[in-house]
Amino acid sequence: ASANERAASLELEIAEAKRRQAEAEKSLLELQNRLRPRSISPEQREKLSLELRKRLTGSIVIHFPSMDAEAEQFALQIAEVLHENNWEVLDCSPIMRIGGIVPKGLCIEGRSQTTVMARELEQSFINSEIEIVRTANPQIENFLEVRLMVGVKP
Repeated sequence: ASANERAASLELEIAEAKRRQAEAEKSLLELQNRLRPRSISPEQREKLSLELRKRLTGSIVIHFPSMDAEAEQFALQIAEVLHENNWEVLDCSPIMRIGGIVPKGLCIEGRSQTTVMARELEQSFINSEIEIVRTANPQIENFLEVRLMVGVKP
């Protein structure tokens, strides 16, 4: 009976060790995903291009936090896709936010005259499985273009 009890005990220990290993592997994968730079996958790029081609186009200014190489590379990749699909990319440059507040993720801003274009662009990103947030910014009422802020990685 003691051999059976020992075998049962070992099986429980093995099961617990496998559970802990699975949790550790999941945690490692989550960490790797958080550390991986954002990019547009080939599949997302194709979807985004298809979406952009069937929607309104316009002018856009893209900004990213200064001194953030990851956001800069992502912004340049987005600018390239937009340019290839008939958006006029007026600027893609770093910006210092007043008070040092920089948004997380992708934030799209449009004023009253560009709201339709901002919505069209937002929907193109959503349909391409690229997370984006539309925000209202009264400070941009004087601008005639859509603004995209590539914020820090969430």
